[in-house]
Amino acid sequence: MSYQFGATINRDVYINDKVSGKFKVFKGEHVLLFNNEYKTKHHTSQLVRYRNNKHIHIKTEYLDFDIPRKLYILSNSNDGTKDINGEYMLIDDYGVILYQQHCSAKKFAKKDLIIGSSERLKSCSKRYGGNYKILFLGEDEMTAEKILQIYRDYHSKE
Repeated sequence: MSYQFGATINRDVYINDKVSGKFKVFKGEHVLLFNNEYKTKHHTSQLVRYRNNKHIHIKTEYLDFDIPRKLYILSNSNDGTKDINGEYMLIDDYGVILYQQHCSAKKFAKKDLIIGSSERLKSCSKRYGGNYKILFLGEDEMTAEKILQIYRDYHSKE
């Protein structure tokens, strides 16, 4: 299964799961959807992937879909924000590494990683439905530690 579309929970939700029992999904948590059929069909719930690959049903009314995805540019420095002559990566807000490339300085990284490549722009537009922002790590509240934790939460095996 390929999960390419995301949503954010807009209220605290209690889930009864046969395997995990009853647990709470907090407002603001990100989930991944298998496809974007929610745009054309009126389902009462969506099957989503939640932390540690749990598949749960969430009522459609509890999901916000039109939140732009964020793609972060990180340098290969301790905190990912330093201006270096070295490796830079483009990582999405779920911790997926999209592209990696050597750049002579931070000011060239955005162009080298994505803006200067029509193929990479097309790929990201297709993957995220054209609804994404490109940021350098440190431009908002995201940190290298948070991205690593998000990666662990969404991509670790149960």
